Amino acid sequence: MELCDLDITVSPEDPSKILIRGEVEYDCGDLKPEVYWYELPRVFESGIATNGNPWLVVLLPLAMKLGEPLRLRQPVDRTLHKNMGKLMSLWSAWYEDIKRVPLEMDIEDLVPATAPGRNALFFSGGVDSFFSLLKHEEEKETVEESSIDDLLCVHGFDIALKNRSSFSLHQRRMQDVADSTNKQYVGITTNLRTTMLEKAGWGRLSFGSAFASIALLLGERYRKVFFASTGQSDHLLAPWGSHPLADYLFSTASTEFVHDGFRYSRVEKTKEIAANSMARKYLHVCYVKGNDKNCGKCIKCYRTMITLDVLGCLEEFKVFRNGEYNVSKIRRIYAGTFTDRDFFLQIRFLALQEARNDIIEALNSCFAFTRHRRMWLPITRRLGRRLGRWLGRQRFLWRYHQVPEKLIKKF
Repeated sequence: MELCDLDITVSPEDPSKILIRGEVEYDCGDLKPEVYWYELPRVFESGIATNGNPWLVVLLPLAMKLGEPLRLRQPVDRTLHKNMGKLMSLWSAWYEDIKRVPLEMDIEDLVPATAPGRNALFFSGGVDSFFSLLKHEEEKETVEESSIDDLLCVHGFDIALKNRSSFSLHQRRMQDVADSTNKQYVGITTNLRTTMLEKAGWGRLSFGSAFASIALLLGERYRKVFFASTGQSDHLLAPWGSHPLADYLFSTASTEFVHDGFRYSRVEKTKEIAANSMARKYLHVCYVKGNDKNCGKCIKCYRTMITLDVLGCLEEFKVFRNGEYNVSKIRRIYAGTFTDRDFFLQIRFLALQEARNDIIEALNSCFAFTRHRRMWLPITRRLGRRLGRWLGRQRFLWRYHQVPEKLIKKF
């Protein structure tokens, strides 16, 4: 695959923004060329990098998935090129279906005209990013180097690209957070999740690269970029798209990437942000609907609400539909992944500390329900395959096939 054309122009839809477009051609004849694009305010135009660094980072997961050499016509930073070799070794060790690929591009010692002097945090308004923001606010008096200057918020990842009105509302909230903490808000729109990049495996592999590409696109601006950790160090045995073993490898000679906050569990993070007025007003943890709302029904919303309930402050978080929350519903949640079970174990330990016996009993029932469903799931799947699509739609099979996010709503 090859980045054949790179164009930086004023956005035709909004003259106050800059549009960066790259046309990608694939070696496989069955795949049509695609345009990958980023859009950001013109005020940041002077910080845009014209080298191949952001494109090397964002296209590498897909190149490895397709098994195609990656060719760029723009030079890349020598440090980054070396790090991508290490990252390919790590990813190919994690996943059997991706292999190392040749990187065909010029390698140079790329030095910005002016040394980058700002630090940035990717900020979605979720538990992890709120925690990282507040932690750095507390530390900035003693650790000046770790202070955050910019909050990077991306439209097209958690909030679907088509939901511009939702992102506009979300943007105003994140702008309010930035203003209240004296940060520069940087809003970026991109179509990465509508391209073939999604086929590389967004959660398990490519979303960290997508975020890193945005920061490297503004590589003339940033000295250090923070990724808010999605898990605790003791529970990061499983591969993931953003990982402490991988994120630092996106660094160049002038921009350092940091996987931030992995020493803290999700429950500990939630406990730390629970009293913050901005978090109570704007916390956004849900991606099921692809908009700016928390659905209050999916497993991610529910595990956050359970934690806040145990802490005694759920009613203060108006961002959740508290009227639909019920402890009895916890009993019928399917915690089907390692991550879900781990989070619920953390919550149960907190409930033990807070003497919330109702939550403890509900979570115990949740674990029993999950074990029961896991036992029958392979059988129902085999029946569904053998008896055909019609039988697979029947109610008693559907209850075992539905995705976890829909279970709470159903039961």
